Amino acid sequence: FTQRKDKLWTARKQFGYKANGKPNIKAFYGKSITEVKQKAKEYEIALATNRGEEIKKVTLYEYLINWLKTYKSLSIKSTTYDAIEDAIEVRIKPYAIANVQLHMLSTQLCQEYINELVMSNKKYSLATITKTYNTINACLRHAEGIGDIEKNPMAYVQLPSEDKVQTATKDVKFFTQEESKLICAQAVKQWKNGVPKYYYGDIIILLMYTGMRIGECLGLKWKDIDFENNTINIDNTIAMVVNRDENQIKKTKITDTSPKTKKSIRKIPMAKKAREALLRFQSLTKEYVAEDNYVVVSKHGEIGDIRNVRRSFTSILEGCGLKEKNINNGYSLHSLRHTFVSTLLAKGVDIKVISDLVG
Repeated sequence: FTQRKDKLWTARKQFGYKANGKPNIKAFYGKSITEVKQKAKEYEIALATNRGEEIKKVTLYEYLINWLKTYKSLSIKSTTYDAIEDAIEVRIKPYAIANVQLHMLSTQLCQEYINELVMSNKKYSLATITKTYNTINACLRHAEGIGDIEKNPMAYVQLPSEDKVQTATKDVKFFTQEESKLICAQAVKQWKNGVPKYYYGDIIILLMYTGMRIGECLGLKWKDIDFENNTINIDNTIAMVVNRDENQIKKTKITDTSPKTKKSIRKIPMAKKAREALLRFQSLTKEYVAEDNYVVVSKHGEIGDIRNVRRSFTSILEGCGLKEKNINNGYSLHSLRHTFVSTLLAKGVDIKVISDLVG
């Protein structure tokens, strides 16, 4: 509440979002704060009274955007928010169902939309179609719960079987023991002056011998590394998310977040090669080593960027003659995690133990 020069009190309050996604902000004026509050309350009551008629005009796309921004934004991780927003903007908005008014949605229309995704020239996988279905279903379940619709039309929609989608689920990709040795040997190579050929080479080895997710690795701080007991504590992860800050310059930003699941918070033993890799990287970045500093940092001491780690990984694969093991063929930094699991399985380690180690 603020008082103007003419002695009138004024306040601004947000009531959800407009159809175009912008905040629906209303200003109220009065001779006292009490009067301003009363006017705001009367407006809110009027909104509720007219809501039924207003909802009839709202399209599925508009309702999804309002649901995401008003109800979900503060209860989900930034990475989850980005994924839902991507589903709405990329896989819902371009289709006819996005412009159907909420009260006109039917199970048949929803089923036809899912069938359209299955036949799309985008060749979506079953996982992608399922995530899109889950987005709409969760939103309409919410709409049913607060009385905006009588029944959720997605409730009886059938998802396709695996053999009906155009892109099959990808096989898990990992490196053989021979390939792993080649990667490790290449990762530690140096130039004639003793400078490492690959700045993040030891981080690649660390990933291969710990099974960490790349986000967990980037989230490590030196206080998480216990060289005395040879353990690594994992309770943080780093993610790249859409930059929603005002006056943003960059479209994305790096953010700290909690690990993927509760079981992801864990303490893992440090294998000999993982320990050696960490000690080498510590020596390389010694001017930035401190308890509360991140382990994986750039040459300038900034938090490591997954894109640069990925570039080092690609260069290492090319350098050791594994150029075909690239992202186009299903290989990625995550393949190092699968390699760790496959190595332990081959050595006869119990599956429950492996599950705990990789969180």
